[in-house]
Amino acid sequence: MKKISILSALIYSFVLSANAQDNHASGQNSGSSKNSMFLGTGMSSSAHHNVGIGLSNVIALSFVSSGGSTGGAVYMPLTSVSDYNNGVSSEVQQLKVESNREFNVTVNTNSPKFTYSGNVSPAPNVPVDQVLALKVIANATGGAIASVFNNISGALSNMTQNLVSNGATGGHQIFSVQYKTTPGISFPSGTYSVAVVYTASQK
Repeated sequence: MKKISILSALIYSFVLSANAQDNHASGQNSGSSKNSMFLGTGMSSSAHHNVGIGLSNVIALSFVSSGGSTGGAVYMPLTSVSDYNNGVSSEVQQLKVESNREFNVTVNTNSPKFTYSGNVSPAPNVPVDQVLALKVIANATGGAIASVFNNISGALSNMTQNLVSNGATGGHQIFSVQYKTTPGISFPSGTYSVAVVYTASQK
Protein backbone atom coordinates (compact mmCIF):
# COMPACT_ATOMS: atom_id res chain seq x y z
CA MET A 1 0.00 0.00 0.00
CA LYS A 2 2.74 2.38 0.81
CA LYS A 3 4.50 1.89 -2.52
CA ILE A 4 1.33 2.51 -4.48
CA SER A 5 0.78 5.72 -2.62
CA ILE A 6 4.29 6.94 -3.29
CA LEU A 7 4.16 6.04 -6.94
CA SER A 8 0.92 7.95 -7.32
CA ALA A 9 2.46 10.94 -5.67
CA LEU A 10 5.42 10.83 -7.99
CA ILE A 11 3.25 10.63 -11.10
CA TYR A 12 1.11 13.53 -9.92
CA SER A 13 4.19 15.55 -9.21
CA PHE A 14 5.51 14.83 -12.68
CA VAL A 15 2.35 15.97 -14.35
CA LEU A 16 2.35 19.22 -12.45
CA SER A 17 5.97 19.77 -13.35
CA ALA A 18 5.30 19.15 -17.00
CA ASN A 19 2.44 21.67 -16.99
CA ALA A 20 4.61 24.20 -15.31
CA GLN A 21 7.25 23.81 -18.00
CA ASP A 22 4.65 24.28 -20.75
CA ASN A 23 3.36 27.41 -19.11
CA HIS A 24 6.84 28.83 -18.79
CA ALA A 25 7.56 28.10 -22.45
CA SER A 26 4.39 29.81 -23.67
CA GLY A 27 5.19 33.11 -21.90
CA GLN A 28 2.81 36.05 -21.52
CA ASN A 29 0.47 35.09 -24.36
CA SER A 30 -0.47 31.86 -22.65
CA GLY A 31 -1.29 33.68 -19.43
CA SER A 32 -3.57 36.12 -21.22
CA SER A 33 -5.45 33.28 -22.89
CA LYS A 34 -6.02 31.49 -19.59
CA ASN A 35 -7.39 34.61 -17.94
CA SER A 36 -9.99 35.06 -20.69
CA MET A 37 -11.53 31.71 -19.73
CA PHE A 38 -12.84 33.28 -16.52
CA LEU A 39 -14.51 36.33 -18.14
CA GLY A 40 -18.29 36.23 -18.87
CA THR A 41 -21.80 37.30 -17.70
CA GLY A 42 -22.88 37.33 -14.07
CA MET A 43 -24.70 34.35 -12.62
CA SER A 44 -28.48 34.33 -12.05
CA SER A 45 -31.14 32.43 -10.14
CA SER A 46 -34.94 32.42 -10.33
CA ALA A 47 -37.92 31.32 -8.30
CA HIS A 48 -41.65 31.16 -9.06
CA HIS A 49 -45.04 30.33 -7.61
CA ASN A 50 -48.64 30.24 -8.87
CA VAL A 51 -51.00 33.14 -8.11
CA GLY A 52 -54.74 32.50 -8.32
CA ILE A 53 -57.81 34.74 -8.03
CA GLY A 54 -61.16 33.62 -6.67
CA LEU A 55 -64.20 35.15 -8.37
CA SER A 56 -67.67 34.93 -6.85
CA ASN A 57 -70.99 35.61 -8.55
CA VAL A 58 -71.88 39.27 -7.94
CA ILE A 59 -74.83 41.47 -8.83
CA ALA A 60 -75.89 45.00 -7.89
CA LEU A 61 -78.91 47.10 -8.81
CA SER A 62 -78.83 50.85 -8.24
CA PHE A 63 -80.45 54.12 -9.25
CA VAL A 64 -78.17 56.13 -11.53
CA SER A 65 -79.18 59.43 -9.90
CA SER A 66 -78.22 58.37 -6.37
CA GLY A 67 -75.68 55.67 -7.08
CA GLY A 68 -77.35 53.52 -4.43
CA SER A 69 -80.24 51.16 -3.88
CA THR A 70 -82.56 53.96 -2.74
CA GLY A 71 -83.63 56.44 -5.37
CA GLY A 72 -85.02 59.90 -4.92
CA ALA A 73 -88.74 60.26 -4.24
CA VAL A 74 -90.89 60.63 -7.35
CA TYR A 75 -93.69 63.18 -7.08
CA MET A 76 -96.50 63.69 -9.59
CA PRO A 77 -98.82 66.61 -8.72
CA LEU A 78 -102.27 66.73 -10.29
CA THR A 79 -103.70 70.24 -10.35
CA SER A 80 -106.50 70.23 -12.93
CA VAL A 81 -109.46 68.20 -14.11
CA SER A 82 -107.43 67.35 -17.21
CA ASP A 83 -104.64 65.94 -15.05
CA TYR A 84 -107.09 63.73 -13.17
CA ASN A 85 -108.76 62.42 -16.32
CA ASN A 86 -105.81 62.15 -18.68
CA GLY A 87 -103.06 61.33 -16.24
CA VAL A 88 -99.66 62.78 -15.38
CA SER A 89 -96.27 61.21 -16.12
CA SER A 90 -93.16 61.38 -13.95
CA GLU A 91 -89.63 62.34 -14.86
CA VAL A 92 -87.54 59.51 -16.30
CA GLN A 93 -85.80 57.30 -13.75
CA GLN A 94 -82.66 55.33 -14.68
CA LEU A 95 -81.53 52.11 -13.05
CA LYS A 96 -78.25 50.25 -13.55
CA VAL A 97 -77.47 46.57 -13.19
CA GLU A 98 -73.93 45.27 -12.63
CA SER A 99 -73.63 41.50 -12.94
CA ASN A 100 -71.08 38.91 -14.01
CA ARG A 101 -73.87 36.57 -15.10
CA GLU A 102 -77.05 37.02 -17.13
CA PHE A 103 -79.90 38.38 -15.03
CA ASN A 104 -83.61 39.09 -14.78
CA VAL A 105 -85.34 42.09 -13.21
CA THR A 106 -88.77 42.07 -11.58
CA VAL A 107 -90.95 44.88 -10.23
CA ASN A 108 -93.66 45.14 -7.59
CA THR A 109 -95.04 47.57 -5.01
CA ASN A 110 -94.63 46.94 -1.30
CA SER A 111 -98.39 47.21 -0.77
CA PRO A 112 -101.57 46.69 -2.80
CA LYS A 113 -102.85 50.09 -1.61
CA PHE A 114 -101.48 53.61 -1.31
CA THR A 115 -100.59 55.11 2.04
CA TYR A 116 -102.64 58.28 2.50
CA SER A 117 -101.56 61.51 4.14
CA GLY A 118 -104.24 64.22 4.34
CA ASN A 119 -107.22 65.64 6.20
CA VAL A 120 -109.80 63.01 5.28
CA SER A 121 -110.76 60.38 7.85
CA PRO A 122 -111.07 57.52 7.50
CA ALA A 123 -108.22 57.35 4.98
CA PRO A 124 -109.33 56.69 1.39
CA ASN A 125 -108.80 53.15 0.12
CA VAL A 126 -106.96 53.53 -3.20
CA PRO A 127 -105.66 50.37 -4.97
CA VAL A 128 -102.28 50.81 -6.65
CA ASP A 129 -103.14 48.74 -9.73
CA GLN A 130 -106.01 51.08 -10.62
CA VAL A 131 -104.00 54.28 -10.39
CA LEU A 132 -100.26 53.72 -11.01
CA ALA A 133 -98.61 52.42 -14.17
CA LEU A 134 -95.06 51.96 -15.45
CA LYS A 135 -93.37 51.81 -18.83
CA VAL A 136 -89.78 51.18 -19.92
CA ILE A 137 -88.77 53.92 -22.36
CA ALA A 138 -85.11 52.92 -22.89
CA ASN A 139 -83.32 49.61 -22.56
CA ALA A 140 -79.56 49.05 -22.72
CA THR A 141 -79.42 45.84 -20.69
CA GLY A 142 -79.09 43.46 -23.62
CA GLY A 143 -82.26 41.76 -22.37
CA ALA A 144 -85.91 41.80 -23.37
CA ILE A 145 -88.58 44.01 -21.78
CA ALA A 146 -91.86 42.38 -20.82
CA SER A 147 -94.50 43.34 -23.36
CA VAL A 148 -96.81 44.84 -20.74
CA PHE A 149 -94.16 47.46 -19.89
CA ASN A 150 -92.51 47.86 -23.29
CA ASN A 151 -93.18 51.50 -24.24
CA ILE A 152 -96.72 51.23 -22.93
CA SER A 153 -98.02 51.83 -19.43
CA GLY A 154 -98.57 48.60 -17.55
CA ALA A 155 -100.35 48.59 -14.21
CA LEU A 156 -98.20 48.09 -11.13
CA SER A 157 -99.28 46.01 -8.16
CA ASN A 158 -97.86 44.22 -5.15
CA MET A 159 -97.68 41.07 -7.28
CA THR A 160 -94.19 40.48 -8.67
CA GLN A 161 -94.01 41.00 -12.44
CA ASN A 162 -91.20 40.35 -14.90
CA LEU A 163 -89.62 43.52 -16.24
CA VAL A 164 -86.30 42.53 -17.89
CA SER A 165 -85.43 39.02 -19.06
CA ASN A 166 -81.99 37.68 -19.99
CA GLY A 167 -80.02 40.84 -19.30
CA ALA A 168 -76.41 40.58 -20.46
CA THR A 169 -73.36 40.43 -18.22
CA GLY A 170 -71.54 43.70 -17.66
CA GLY A 171 -71.07 46.63 -15.35
CA HIS A 172 -73.21 49.27 -17.02
CA GLN A 173 -76.54 47.68 -18.01
CA ILE A 174 -79.02 50.56 -17.83
CA PHE A 175 -82.77 50.78 -18.32
CA SER A 176 -85.05 53.81 -17.95
CA VAL A 177 -88.58 53.86 -16.61
CA GLN A 178 -91.40 56.38 -16.34
CA TYR A 179 -94.46 56.30 -14.11
CA LYS A 180 -97.94 57.49 -14.96
CA THR A 181 -100.88 58.06 -12.67
CA THR A 182 -104.48 58.38 -13.83
CA PRO A 183 -106.68 58.45 -10.71
CA GLY A 184 -109.85 59.88 -12.19
CA ILE A 185 -111.98 62.25 -10.14
CA SER A 186 -112.86 59.81 -7.42
CA PHE A 187 -110.50 60.44 -4.51
CA PRO A 188 -110.09 63.34 -2.08
CA SER A 189 -107.06 65.62 -1.98
CA GLY A 190 -103.95 64.52 -0.16
CA THR A 191 -100.69 62.72 -0.78
CA TYR A 192 -100.78 59.08 -1.83
CA SER A 193 -97.56 57.08 -1.76
CA VAL A 194 -96.28 53.55 -2.26
CA ALA A 195 -92.81 52.03 -2.63
CA VAL A 196 -91.91 50.50 -5.98
CA VAL A 197 -89.41 47.67 -5.61
CA TYR A 198 -87.06 46.43 -8.36
CA THR A 199 -85.22 43.15 -7.90
CA ALA A 200 -82.36 41.90 -10.08
CA SER A 201 -81.53 38.18 -9.92
CA GLN A 202 -78.83 36.20 -11.68
CA LYS A 203 -79.82 33.28 -13.84
